[in-house]
Amino acid sequence: GRLKQTFIRVVNDNIAGLLDKIGNHTLILWGQNDSVTPISEAKILHSKIKNSKVIVINDASHFPFLEKTDEFCKIVTDFINE
Repeated sequence: GRLKQTFIRVVNDNIAGLLDKIGNHTLILWGQNDSVTPISEAKILHSKIKNSKVIVINDASHFPFLEKTDEFCKIVTDFINE
């Protein structure tokens, strides 16, 4: 509805130039079968974010937090507790 244009701007915003400024330990979670955003994008994020870790969730698409909720939560919890 009213926020459609805002959503479009957010999705289309290119933040690649800011990624190398991220200093915090960063978890990048990706669905193995993501057809919306290819896994190559996760690799790009990982290469530009210094202290990052990529985990691919098997048999999940663009929404691994919905499709593999238990696995997703365990990965996040383990990452936080590292």
